[in-house]
Amino acid sequence: MIVPPAGCAAEAAHWERALRRVGTAARAATEKAYLKSDLEFAGAGIPAIRAILALLRPLRAGGGDFERFARYADAMLDEKEFFVRKAIGWVLRDVAKRRPELVAAWLAPRLHRASGVTVREAVKPLPGHVCFALLAGYRDRRAVRCDHEDKVITGWTG
Repeated sequence: MIVPPAGCAAEAAHWERALRRVGTAARAATEKAYLKSDLEFAGAGIPAIRAILALLRPLRAGGGDFERFARYADAMLDEKEFFVRKAIGWVLRDVAKRRPELVAAWLAPRLHRASGVTVREAVKPLPGHVCFALLAGYRDRRAVRCDHEDKVITGWTG
């Protein structure tokens, strides 16, 4: 079980306020209950989702603990639930806007495990040649290799 980091209640409250702004209070409460039941059915309980969401804000700002997120994401990469796969892609996309080499290096050896929605979201802000190589690796269900400076990305079978 993932123990949510401190501040999760504030993060959850932030998302609840955001939901309430785009709909009625009744709709937000209903959708929150539906999401909670759907996530619990999929085996991804609210504590795990809150732990991931709590990491998003600092990562989006160009800091944060990417290694911690990467451990969580790696453990959930084979998840079949669409919204879990999409959420991993969203976080990777936001990190790639400020640290593209980090996302490319993390995603490259995991392409054979990642879902299409995760990969498509993650590569959106990456440089063209990196995006192309990662999408080709995903299409062929093979890992690719890139150097840490993001200047070389090549097909890799081993």
